Amino acid sequence: MSAQRLVFTALALLLAGVAQAVGCDPATLQQLDRYTQRVASLRMEKPGMARVYAADGAAFTGAQALWMQGQVRAIGNACARGDDPGAQSRLAGLRELLERR
Repeated sequence: MSAQRLVFTALALLLAGVAQAVGCDPATLQQLDRYTQRVASLRMEKPGMARVYAADGAAFTGAQALWMQGQVRAIGNACARGDDPGAQSRLAGLRELLERR
């Protein structure tokens, strides 16, 4: 497991724990957990890669992978602030990209 992936997974788990402690909607947290696992499975071996692959074989551009990682962090931060509508809005964009593949 690459160091970047390990750090990202640890950060995502931490944010999910903080989000749950503050009180985002349980359905939002469940979706966040499912999408966090899929985003964490993205294998970015080198910066600037044209294609990045998830564990399920779905292909994304490097920019999409970075955007998704940022969205997971932003959703966790929104939940930590108690901004459930903001978290759900960002989650909708993440869901749209992930479920198109």
